[in-house]
Parts: sequence; C-alpha cells; structure tokens
Amino acid sequence: MATIKTAFEEFDVALRHHPDGERMVLFPDFEHTPGTPSGPTGMMRSEHRHIKEITAAMTDSLSAHDADAFAASVDLLHMMPGQRMLQESSTLYPVADCSFAACVDQLDAQVRDLRHPFGEHQS
Repeated sequence: MATIKTAFEEFDVALRHHPDGERMVLFPDFEHTPGTPSGPTGMMRSEHRHIKEITAAMTDSLSAHDADAFAASVDLLHMMPGQRMLQESSTLYPVADCSFAACVDQLDAQVRDLRHPFGEHQS
C-alpha cells in the first residue's frame, strides 16, 4: 500500500501542476481579450475544483485502505480528460489561436517559467 500511496502522491502533485499554467497564464489573458467568452474558463475552473475534490477523496480512501472508494474515484477521474479535451479543442483553442497569435511566444515563455513540481521545467 505504501508504494501505491507514494505513486499516487507524485501523480497528484503533477496533476495539480497542470491547472496552474492555465489558471495563472492562459485564463487571465484569454479572459482579458476583447470579444472572448468567459464561459469556457469559468467551466474549466470549476472542473479544476472538481478534480481537486476527486483527488482529495482518493487520498482519503488510500489513508482508510478503502480500495473500492479509491477505484470509484479513479473511474470518475478517468472520465474527465476526454470530456475536457473535447471542450478545450472545440471552444478554448480556436478562440485562443485567433486571439493569441501575436503573443504566443510570450505565453509559452510564461508557462515554461512555472516550475514543474519535481524541479524541472515543464515542456
């Protein structure tokens, strides 16, 4: 169980790092670009909170040695990336491509400046 817990803790840290780039770099620029809808980022912020709730439940179930609860949370978390990718590719990316074309290098540098949780730069 200790190996599973350690592996999950590393996964959880990495998973929490991804939304930081969106929340701290992409979303603010997206939301301050004239003519962009605020709905997609609001929904994605909500999804970030939901992911944190799921991973918190996973942590609790590991601490309680409750394999069934852990598996149920894994199933919930497993469904989210596909739905999220569909939303990003159909809504956020097309608007961002048009809005950020002139400043893509600057945004890329800002995201790269965020330190990866394990000490290396995110690529």
